Amino acid sequence: METKKNSLDSFFERIFVAKAPFQLPESVREWIVKYSPWITLVALILMAPAILAAIGLSSAFSGLILFGGLASGGMYYISMIVGILQIVLMLIALPGLFKRKLSAWKLVYYSSLLSIVVGVVTDLVYVEIGSLIVTLITGAISLYIIFQVKSKYS
Repeated sequence: METKKNSLDSFFERIFVAKAPFQLPESVREWIVKYSPWITLVALILMAPAILAAIGLSSAFSGLILFGGLASGGMYYISMIVGILQIVLMLIALPGLFKRKLSAWKLVYYSSLLSIVVGVVTDLVYVEIGSLIVTLITGAISLYIIFQVKSKYS
């Protein structure tokens, strides 16, 4: 019997690969797989000071954050925790991305799903319809690219 995770993977595989009206050319897929680990590494290095600053500022102003209301404060902390979790997932995935391991691809996939879910929940809590649409579109593009290159990982 297929697990829910596998059925979700199969669902996305059908949508973003089998039934996609446009397939990325092989050269584009190869370029993404070859250079995305390097782009990720540079992005993580460049984000390090911003991450440390955000953690420091959130610690300094944590009491004030809750004045925005429980929903605001709660969503802020959830977003911060999820952001840190995504960075950890990408750090763990990085060596495997260079080696084109499927396990690393799965970590990128989980990170993307996590981002989409938190984005949708945040947009629904704040009733931001425009932001929700942007979250869904960027999430779909992200999953499309991730599933288009999945065959390059083993």
